[in-house]
Amino acid sequence: MRLIDTCWLPVLNPSYFREALASWLNYVPLHKIMLAHDSTTVEMATGSSLFSRAILGQLLMEQRTNLQVPLSDLRSFAADLMQNNAVHVYGIGKEYHGSDLQTVNPGRIVIEPQHR
Repeated sequence: MRLIDTCWLPVLNPSYFREALASWLNYVPLHKIMLAHDSTTVEMATGSSLFSRAILGQLLMEQRTNLQVPLSDLRSFAADLMQNNAVHVYGIGKEYHGSDLQTVNPGRIVIEPQHR
């Protein structure tokens, strides 16, 4: 099975990660993308996760606007990219549903418009 795993990309170059992820979301089946992290420290893992979540949230909102994708589908896409695809590949962990995102990671994956 061939997969795209982001590995070091969010930490080494967040702007390239955004560009690559934007392309992948439009051309690669979602079950073949994993937003994983290969880190040597807890700080690097946290930073990589924050970059990934913020950029994913922005790109999913663009998908919602451009393609009229329902918010419930976007939440499911996010859960698959950040957790479920890895669960399926490695056979460990717990699968999340899109509706779980707010309770699992409150405020970390923002896929709803921010009200100001």
